[in-house]
Amino acid sequence: MLKIDTVIPDTTSAVTVPDDIGYISIYQFTSTTADEFNDVFKTMLSKKPIGIILDLRDNPGGYLDAAYRILGHFIAKGKTIMNLKMDGNVLPQLSEGAGEFAAAGIPLMILVNDGTASASEVVAGALQDYKIGRLLGETTFGKGTVQEVTTYTDGSLFKLSIAHWLTPLKRDINKVGLTPDIVLVRTKDDVLNKTDTQLTRAIQELQK
Repeated sequence: MLKIDTVIPDTTSAVTVPDDIGYISIYQFTSTTADEFNDVFKTMLSKKPIGIILDLRDNPGGYLDAAYRILGHFIAKGKTIMNLKMDGNVLPQLSEGAGEFAAAGIPLMILVNDGTASASEVVAGALQDYKIGRLLGETTFGKGTVQEVTTYTDGSLFKLSIAHWLTPLKRDINKVGLTPDIVLVRTKDDVLNKTDTQLTRAIQELQK
């Protein structure tokens, strides 16, 4: 089974992912996520799956740098991966990656829900804008601000919003979120982890 979770343990026990489909779940963008993803992604591509599922459900975000580096695997160097809006100016943030996924010609499904926020929306929005993959699930949280965090010696934190971000196509998702290409709301059984209709549908889409 080409199913590798990063950051969190297996959360897909309700559904068996077929051997020929790759699965990557990212719970949060931490300082190690980009390196983990790099290793997992290379291994997965070498196995030539018929499709890949990127699970960003309930991912609250994290380090933008990690999101940028992960997008570099999908979007070629020099292309815009997101736009920062500061003091009325829009500053494109460019990919520094190889964008090797495009050459592989593998379909991609991205799972999202109302817990998909911030940096995870940056990734999902870019992949949707470039039509690299299709979003499936529920409308995302809609956090379009960039915050600077200051840590004090007593352990307290101070967060300051320093910028607004837009997708590569300059869509403003703040307080609106990303609308999936395939909208599929979780059922009661999904919430109880008895089923996972979103993951099941993603598998079906890749098997078409």
